[in-house]
Amino acid sequence: MKGQFFIIATIIMISALVLIFQYVFDYKRVNLTKVEEFTEINYVSSVKSALAGVVDANNDCSKLDPDIINAETFLKNQLLIKGITLNISHTIISCPSPRVSFNMNITTSIFFSHSEFIIPNIAIYTFANPTPQTRIFFGALGVSSPRLPANPDTGSDITLSASNAAAFSDNIRVDSFSGGPVLTWYNFRFFIDKPRLLINRLDTLWEGYSYTMVGAPCSQAITTYQSDLYIWNFTLSNWSLIGVHTNSVDTNLTRTFQGSEINNYLNSSGYIFLLIATPTPPVYSCDNGDHQLTDFVKIEATIKD
Repeated sequence: MKGQFFIIATIIMISALVLIFQYVFDYKRVNLTKVEEFTEINYVSSVKSALAGVVDANNDCSKLDPDIINAETFLKNQLLIKGITLNISHTIISCPSPRVSFNMNITTSIFFSHSEFIIPNIAIYTFANPTPQTRIFFGALGVSSPRLPANPDTGSDITLSASNAAAFSDNIRVDSFSGGPVLTWYNFRFFIDKPRLLINRLDTLWEGYSYTMVGAPCSQAITTYQSDLYIWNFTLSNWSLIGVHTNSVDTNLTRTFQGSEINNYLNSSGYIFLLIATPTPPVYSCDNGDHQLTDFVKIEATIKD
C-alpha cells in the first residue's frame, strides 16, 4: 500500500505539470522546445521518486520484484496517456536492505532521454584505495592514562601497512599487538566527498574482535574479549560509544545515523572518525600486550537524488 501511495503521488505531480503549462504560460512568448525539455526533466524526477518510494517501503523480499514491475507498468500506462513513452527495466542488487538498479528511457514527440540510477544511491567508503585524506592511525595509552585519545586526528599513521588488511572482509586482519601493559586503539579517518546537504543517512561498520590476558599469575590468567567502537562527536568534542563486541569471533558492529544527527559526526571538511579500543589493561608478563584485530571497516553514505 505504501508503494501505491508513491505511484499515485507521482501521477498527481505529472498531471499538475501539464496543467501548469496549459494555463500559466503565455504561449506567444514560450519556446515550446524548452517547455518540452523542462517537462521531460520533471517526468524523470517524478518517476524516480515513485520508484524510490516503492523500494524504500518494501520490507518483503518476495514482493519486491512484483511490486516494482507493477509500479513500472502503472507509470508506463499513465505516461502513455499523455503521449510519453516510458521504457524501463530493473535489477535487484540486494535484499533485504533492498537496493535496485534501473535503466530508463523517456521519449516524447521532440526529446529522448536515457537514465541509469540506483535506489537507494549509496556511496561506499573503505580502505581499498586510501587517499591522503583517508587514513588509519594506531595508538597506545598507559594504563594510568585516559583510555581514549583526547582528539580524533592523532596517532601513528599506519595506513600503508594496515589498509589492505582492513579493506576487505576476508579474515586477513590488522593486529595491534601493543607489546606492553597499555590500552590500544585504532583510529579510522574517512573522507566523505559528497556534499553534506545531499546525505540523509550514514551507516558505519567495523568487523573484528580483540583479546587480552588479565589476572596473575600467568597460569591462572583469564583471556577476555571486548572491543568498543566509538565515533567522534564534533558537537560535544568527545568519543561516543556506538557498539560493544565481547567474544573471539569476527562480528560486525554497525550503527546508522540519519537526518540532523549526521551533523554531529560529519564535519564541514568531510571527515568522520571511527575508533576501536580495548577496555581492559593486559598483564604484560602473560601476553606482551593486548590484541585488537580489525578485519574490515566501511562507511556508507546514502545520497538524496
